[in-house]
Amino acid sequence: MALFRSGLLVLTTPLASLAPRLAPILTSAARLVNHTLYVHLQPGMSLEGPAQPQSSPVQATFEVLDFITHFYAGADVHRHLDVRILLTNIRTKCTFLPPLPSSVQNLAHPPEVVLTDFQTLDGSQYNPVKQQLERYATSCYSCCPQLVSVLLYPDYGTGDLPVEPLDVPLPSTIRPASPVARSPKQPVRGYHRGAVGGTFDRLHNAHKVLLSVACILAQEQLVVGVADKDLLKSKLLPELLQPYAERVEHLSEFLVDIKPSLTFDVVPLLDPYGPAGSDPSLEFLVVSEETYRGGMAVNRFRLENVTPEGDWQRGWMGMGKATVGAVENLEELALYQIQLLKDLDHKENEEDKVSSSSLRQRMLGLLLRPPHKRPELPPGLYVIGLTGISGSGKSSIAQRLKGLGAFVIDSDQLGHRAYAPGGPAYQPVVEAFGTDILHKDGIINRKVLGSRVFGNKKQLKMLTDIMWPVIAKLAQEEMAVAVAEGRIAHFPQDCAYGLYRKQGQGAAGSDQDLPTGKQVCVIDAAMLLEAGWQDMVHEVWTVVIPETEAVRRIVERDGLSEAAAQSRLQSQMSGQQLVDQSHVVLSTLWEPHITQLQLGKVGWLGPTGPQDDLSLLLPLSVDDEDSDYHQESYKESYKDRRRRAHTQAEQKRRDAIKRGYDDLQTIVPTCQQQDFSIGFSNILSFLIYEPAYSNRLFARVEFYRCPARHGCVLEDLCPHTARCPVASDNARDTGQNSALGKVGWLGPTGPQDDLSLLLPLSVDDEDSDYHQESYKESYKDRRRRAHTQAEQKRRDAIKRGYDDLQTIVPTCQQQDFSIGSQKLSKAIVLQKTIDYIQFLHKEKKKQEEEVSTLRKDVTALKIMKVNYEQIVKAHQDNPHEGEDQVSDQVKFNVFQGIMDSLFQSFNASISVASFQELSACVFSWIEEHCKPQTLREIVIGVLHQLKNQLY
Repeated sequence: MALFRSGLLVLTTPLASLAPRLAPILTSAARLVNHTLYVHLQPGMSLEGPAQPQSSPVQATFEVLDFITHFYAGADVHRHLDVRILLTNIRTKCTFLPPLPSSVQNLAHPPEVVLTDFQTLDGSQYNPVKQQLERYATSCYSCCPQLVSVLLYPDYGTGDLPVEPLDVPLPSTIRPASPVARSPKQPVRGYHRGAVGGTFDRLHNAHKVLLSVACILAQEQLVVGVADKDLLKSKLLPELLQPYAERVEHLSEFLVDIKPSLTFDVVPLLDPYGPAGSDPSLEFLVVSEETYRGGMAVNRFRLENVTPEGDWQRGWMGMGKATVGAVENLEELALYQIQLLKDLDHKENEEDKVSSSSLRQRMLGLLLRPPHKRPELPPGLYVIGLTGISGSGKSSIAQRLKGLGAFVIDSDQLGHRAYAPGGPAYQPVVEAFGTDILHKDGIINRKVLGSRVFGNKKQLKMLTDIMWPVIAKLAQEEMAVAVAEGRIAHFPQDCAYGLYRKQGQGAAGSDQDLPTGKQVCVIDAAMLLEAGWQDMVHEVWTVVIPETEAVRRIVERDGLSEAAAQSRLQSQMSGQQLVDQSHVVLSTLWEPHITQLQLGKVGWLGPTGPQDDLSLLLPLSVDDEDSDYHQESYKESYKDRRRRAHTQAEQKRRDAIKRGYDDLQTIVPTCQQQDFSIGFSNILSFLIYEPAYSNRLFARVEFYRCPARHGCVLEDLCPHTARCPVASDNARDTGQNSALGKVGWLGPTGPQDDLSLLLPLSVDDEDSDYHQESYKESYKDRRRRAHTQAEQKRRDAIKRGYDDLQTIVPTCQQQDFSIGSQKLSKAIVLQKTIDYIQFLHKEKKKQEEEVSTLRKDVTALKIMKVNYEQIVKAHQDNPHEGEDQVSDQVKFNVFQGIMDSLFQSFNASISVASFQELSACVFSWIEEHCKPQTLREIVIGVLHQLKNQLY
């Protein structure tokens, strides 16, 4: 964990040798500093001399510019660090340079710690060196009073790093427009004034390279253009762009920090040329690879648009009028092209360069501000308001959230209920707008009502004042009923903190503010913020897309003209207005799985992507009725939780259908008179032959089955009434027209409703006893039968797959006494299969390790065998070799002579004044006097001496 908020890194190694060391140096610095890291370049400076080192100029060469680019590219790995390379002591080749400032430079974030790559011989935090470092830092920059100094000893790994500067230059990243080839040691020319431009949204390291090069080239003034207004419309996710004032504030702080001696003129860019197209005092322009053509266009504009009538340009720049009739020639700007920084961690659909667009994409799905406290809501409920402009795709996201366990309330459906006859808003709307807005059957004609309020703000406000409070009340009632009936999934306990910690919002509120263990409800409402419903939600989620894409979607979906689509969008809040009040921003601009990845950043949704969802391997209806695994000690994974929630939801659906059947049998008279064994077909028969019950419910259904399976048309009476045993006994009782309305699960009945939606996906009709071959199937019957057969085939295939798994996996064949002789559930089979696969992987890895060990042993034995064979052969070739052996005394004399020689050098080199000096000197003595060549020479010398003594 980092200890300091800001720090100063002083680099003293020559640049060519420093380049391969940057990664471990930055890693070591990132462990100590967690926010702002200033970097001071002073190659070749020593901190061990007796004199206090002073800051000296560093010649600005193309090698220095390449190093700065290389440094910022490497620093992009540590995105939590705001790295700033200070340029005060970097000087260009120029005759008008001012002297180095003698005063201390103020920094926006005074360093709390000073770091350096300078290393002492003993490899320790040597106090005199640290004192020199602290004095040097405080003599150059304003630092905190309690400044701490640290000598970095990064882990450079096992590779050999160069001690002397390398002859191999860094990759060229800066290219001047001149065709003359440049060399790394070539000095960089300085200019009086220059310009650079960009969006500078969320100032990142690629921006810093662009600005740093411009600051080095400029010696007096730098004009910085910041894109604004019309130039931002083409940007990706412009709603997430920082405001102009905020971008200028961050930009100005960075520029003043790195080179305070310059005068900075930060201006808004409202056209592609800006000041660079008309300011005659500018001499150079810094561009990137992407904007190089724009720089060429600026130069053409300067040459083509200089006329006596161009005084407005000078007036706009505050330069006064030119002499009447004079034509001032604007020279071309020297262009410096900066290579783009590659983003090695870019995700799918992101640019492969370091860019603000990628940073804005990464904000999608993240929590942008702390959630609201809503004590007035039920304590176990966590409400999310989902909104967005028309055509943004918020309904598709609502369906995704619903599939992932959230309870979704559609405000449009609530509005339909409120408008319906007898609804809470029906009578107030009729009283306010008159009965001429009604159909003949008394239903409100929404087209007539819409034309009445469109373009009339007074009439529109009258309507919204009636409708919005009613819909809000209906939404609150829906939430209360859903909570009471337990229809809302709970927020997982183990992911709430991860969501807030990831956004750095942990300190924004107490633990009670987090949606841990609560039931999640989503209100899908296009007018959420306009209606003021943000007061009834904890978080506001907004879906954004470009306006052009929204128009295209509205035209394709609703068949409107582009003008009508644009008019609809203009009547709503803009995407920017919605985002300004939102906690989470999403976008459906890309493929569906990209949207799913955005939702995956929300902790309670868990992992995303089709490849991560085990439930896709299961049938649509997961019964798992044979599963008996319910141990409380079992810690469920996300997939297990989702499977269990899916099973519970399916069971609730089936229970609701069963209750519906029971209600129908209670309401329909023939069900009370007939034998129930004939099943649901007779209930349908009654609905078909009793228009009083079914007129509105089945208005759009073409065919259904009568009791005799004649495929009769529903709008007409069955021509086979005489042959229909049930229809002939049924009396048409028109007094029970609203009977079906008592069945709650059927919902409102109208022309748009299709009874087939009430049936399960697979209509088996096992209780039907009529299977005459003469029955002529309708289209829907054939489609239903084909669907049932396909579903059965799929389930059979899945069952065969599970059977094969139980045959292959040994653990599935073992008897589990905890479940007795019951059949293994699908979940247990899958879990045992996964465990068995993991076991096989471990066994394979273990066997590979054993084989590797055996191979090493075999190799060692082969080497030993060869050595023994050589020894045996040597003895056989020289049978008398051991007769003249050296005596023990001679051996001792050799050992004594070697030790005496080593002790002489040891005694002359080792200082025993302190333990630190002793330890440091021992290692240096071993490195210098115990080299293999030195020991060999000592042994040979001792042997020569003994030879002379013996002979």
